[in-house]
Amino acid sequence: MMRLNVHELGCDMYSSSPHKWLQAPKGSGFLYVRDEVIDRLWNTVATEGWDETKIRAERFQRIGSSNVPALWGLRASIKLANDIGMERIERRHRHLADYILEEIKKTRCRVVDISRRRPALCDCHGQRAGGSAR
Repeated sequence: MMRLNVHELGCDMYSSSPHKWLQAPKGSGFLYVRDEVIDRLWNTVATEGWDETKIRAERFQRIGSSNVPALWGLRASIKLANDIGMERIERRHRHLADYILEEIKKTRCRVVDISRRRPALCDCHGQRAGGSAR
C-alpha cells in the first residue's frame, strides 16, 4: 500500500478490490471517476435514479439492498490502515521488497527447463545454466 494521488496521475478512473492489500471483505471495493467524465458512464443496474446525472456518483450506488457487512468491513479496514499510518505501511512494504530483491540477487534459484522437463539451475539474472539466455 502506498499513497496515490489520482489528481496528479490525471487518470479518468481508478478502481480497486482491496480484499488483499487492505484485508477488507471480499466483494468490497471502490471506484474513483473524475468529475469531468462521470456523465459518460452508464450504470449496469437500472434502478431508481440510475439515469439522474445530477446526483453524480450516488446513481451508481443505488442498487437496492446493499451488502452492509462488507461495507462496514471495508470501513473498518480503512480505519485500521489509517490508524497504523500509510507512511509506516509503505515504508514496511518497501523494506520487504528491497529485502526480497537482495536475497534473490544473492542466491541461485531452481527453475524447470520446460523443453527437457527437468530441473535446471539459473542465476536469476536472465541466464540458464550453461550461459544461454532465456
